[in-house]
Amino acid sequence: MNEKGIALIGSIVPNQGTGSGPNLDLLGTHLGSSGPAEGLAAHDPLRIAAEAARRYASKSQAPNTKAAYIQDWKHFVRWCRAHELPAMPASPSTVMLYIASISDGWNGEPPKKPSTVVRRLAAINAFHKRAGKFLPASQKHPEISVVLQGILRDKGTAQIGKKPLNLRLATLMLERSSTREPIAMARDKVILLLGLAGAFRRSELAAIDLQDMSWHRDGITIRICRSKTDQLGKGREVEIPYGSDPATCPVLAVERWLGVSGIDRSDHGPLLRPVRKGGAVVAARLNPYSIGYIIRKMAEDAGLNDRTKRKYLYSAHSLRAGFVTAAEAGGATERQIMRQTGHKSRQMIDRYSRREQEDRRAAAQKVGF
Repeated sequence: MNEKGIALIGSIVPNQGTGSGPNLDLLGTHLGSSGPAEGLAAHDPLRIAAEAARRYASKSQAPNTKAAYIQDWKHFVRWCRAHELPAMPASPSTVMLYIASISDGWNGEPPKKPSTVVRRLAAINAFHKRAGKFLPASQKHPEISVVLQGILRDKGTAQIGKKPLNLRLATLMLERSSTREPIAMARDKVILLLGLAGAFRRSELAAIDLQDMSWHRDGITIRICRSKTDQLGKGREVEIPYGSDPATCPVLAVERWLGVSGIDRSDHGPLLRPVRKGGAVVAARLNPYSIGYIIRKMAEDAGLNDRTKRKYLYSAHSLRAGFVTAAEAGGATERQIMRQTGHKSRQMIDRYSRREQEDRRAAAQKVGF
């Protein structure tokens, strides 16, 4: 390969980052300020190919994963600077000390969960890999493996799920919501009822576009083009049927939101949008984190969450858990539930369902005490 080709490859998959500071370009957030085709004519085939490669490289990771890794890397760099240790390249011993430190709580921060520690290791390796460096956070290193196993054994790996929402609690949250703006209230009702009926993640709710919705006599069919477990965009369809009670019908809730917001359902663009004070609807997509905040706030207004004690029993995950729990209780089969939720295995259904306690109680009662 000639020198021009080697230079192009180097600019797309950079081999850099010897300093201790965080080079955020290494995760493909911006691969080269001047571009990999600097100095080439606009019609040069190599320039066109290099720009295409650069564009695809920037999409190699999901946006949420990329954002999480960047924040994790920044934290690691801050820790290394505080202890006068190099972050790039780092040594396995440095990483070992880092995960031990954050597991106990560093710099006034609460101790990190084992799942967070494992993600930090992945982030450190990702930055080193993109820089063409030795991977210091690999669990193949004895010092990393031993300390991590100790963390896992000491803290456990069980994940505490959020409580499931049901229709009764969703109705209570709507009744007691502190939001008095009618248009914002109509949108929040869609978040709760549509999210519960479709078992949607907050990211999926935020990503729904009007053109992804097919209206028919039985309700709405929504196409989810991409999701947490479908990063390559195979897509799936979710059915939202009319409800028996107009007050809690998700389809009627969507229709009312479109009506009061002035959004034409035959148009293109996001279904859920920000609403300013006074009821002005912003022509933009509602952020997934805003959806999470809205649900937590409504649960707090209803007395289900306690912000003063940072006790958030209900969140966006409660919609998905609530659907699975209610569907199982209503007699839906595993196959039917997995078709709607997009789960790939029975184990994931069990994880989201909160009927395990009922099953254990029923089994204990059969002993005959």
